Amino acid sequence: MAVISTTEPMILVEPPSVYAARLRMPQRLPPIPATAPTTTPKPTPPVRHRYDDFWTEVVFEILKTNGDYPLRITSVVNEAVKWGKFPIRAEREEHKKMMFRTVGKLIRTCRLDRYKRKFVTVPTSDSRRQAFLAKAAMTIEMPPPCV
Repeated sequence: MAVISTTEPMILVEPPSVYAARLRMPQRLPPIPATAPTTTPKPTPPVRHRYDDFWTEVVFEILKTNGDYPLRITSVVNEAVKWGKFPIRAEREEHKKMMFRTVGKLIRTCRLDRYKRKFVTVPTSDSRRQAFLAKAAMTIEMPPPCV
């Protein structure tokens, strides 16, 4: 009678035919861990909207040529002014103010995303814009007029 010790490791030897048969059995693949994206998602290309003017398209063109990186609002405005020809300095300065208003309107309507307060980028998804449009389309309950 053989005594099995619980403290010593037990070594089992299988015949080569059993080992070969075990290798032929289909193996389950190990689960693939979900990898986190290492790069930021590409921004969605801006869609031309119905009331876009030339200068709105210039803003998106400047951001597209910059790539996926945020750009200072002042840099966007200064680059946009280079696209126009202004005979006097006062017109150029007025156009700069108009461009700041245009960029601000694009931020408020969720067509541009602010980044660290002074930078803007093209949004990576359209979800904020859709939420803005849904909220804008809601009816407003006004009190009856006081006549």
